[in-house]
Amino acid sequence: MRATAEDRKRRETLRYMGYRGQELSPETERVLDSVLAEASRVSCPRAVSGRYPLIRTKEGIVLEGTTLLLTGRDIESHLEGAAYAILFAVTLGAASERALLTWEKKDLSRAIMLDAALSAEIEAAVDEYERGLVCEAQKDGFYTNWRFSPGYGDLPLTLQRTVGQVLNFPRTIGVTVTEHSLMIPRKTVTAVIGCFEEKAAVTGKVRSCAECVLKGDCEFTRWGETCRRKQPEEDTTTYA
Repeated sequence: MRATAEDRKRRETLRYMGYRGQELSPETERVLDSVLAEASRVSCPRAVSGRYPLIRTKEGIVLEGTTLLLTGRDIESHLEGAAYAILFAVTLGAASERALLTWEKKDLSRAIMLDAALSAEIEAAVDEYERGLVCEAQKDGFYTNWRFSPGYGDLPLTLQRTVGQVLNFPRTIGVTVTEHSLMIPRKTVTAVIGCFEEKAAVTGKVRSCAECVLKGDCEFTRWGETCRRKQPEEDTTTYA
């Protein structure tokens, strides 16, 4: 039977919490149900995006008309041959942040569980928004690769502040970026997708665990999984 969206969020929440098939106690099941319901209730996804021609320089890749310079070998490889890049951000909104702060003061165990549930919520929201962006690009005659976020590979996390300026986070989605490049609300994701004029030109190989900067210190690989694991019923995007 095909898993529902709520089934997938539940499974992902348990995965983030470190559960690997263990039987849950009735009390844990009760709290989990309550946390999942709260996560759904306080999640109000907002998103913003833009599509930009690419300018390649010695320093890195510039999104035309912006101050954003993408640096590093990984993003260069990801966007090699791309004519445009889609820059986007998705956030769960202020209510999710308030809920986390409240439970961190009242009950740390529940806060940890809620953090996992909200991580599942933001992943689902990002996946859905990405599918829409890919469909729009395809209608305009482009082929696309997968999303690549600051902090992944050697793309600096410090780019978040410039991304926020380019997409005008405070006005468009109500997100602020701290001086340490942390986004508030915390459940916010930014990413870049490459747009290619020819299918044969599409680049952007998913980094293997052997190549990852977290090799040897990754919670997912300890349990025989990967951070980009997708269940067949989840991966409905057509990258054509």
